[in-house]
Amino acid sequence: MHPRPSACNDSAYEFEIRRDNKGYLIMGIILFVAHLIVHIRIRDVFSLLIAGLSILTGFALYFLFPRDLILVHGDTLHVVRRNTHHDIKLSDIIEVVLVYGKRIGWRPYLDHLRIKYLDEGRVRTLKLGILSWDSEGISELYGYLNLFRGRYGYKVYVKESWLPELLRDP
Repeated sequence: MHPRPSACNDSAYEFEIRRDNKGYLIMGIILFVAHLIVHIRIRDVFSLLIAGLSILTGFALYFLFPRDLILVHGDTLHVVRRNTHHDIKLSDIIEVVLVYGKRIGWRPYLDHLRIKYLDEGRVRTLKLGILSWDSEGISELYGYLNLFRGRYGYKVYVKESWLPELLRDP
């Protein structure tokens, strides 16, 4: 989503990304169709049972998993994941890194966004991967945080790596 003026204050901007669980629903439907094809070819009751379980699993994951939220409101970044809630002031952010992974013979791919920030005197890292969030939403959040880097004084840059999973902080 693009930044939009906040309803409570004309000078504050708001940005949000909501993660829905459509991927689980699609996975359940694909597994259901695959097992249904196997059932038609083999005519086995067991494959029909597996097909039913796969679609039920997809629906269960879709409805039971929480819909996570990333929200920038005023000068605070709110990240709600499952039952954890992070409130990060933009003035406490140290750096924002957009990490692209490399593969031989392939274009670089967006892997994750890493935000380093101060929390009660300690440096903490928040990693937002594209498996949890879509790449379009992560790149829009990066662009939004890049927009305010001058005002809040944090570093923003892009990094490419052959092994992006090794860039995690301990």
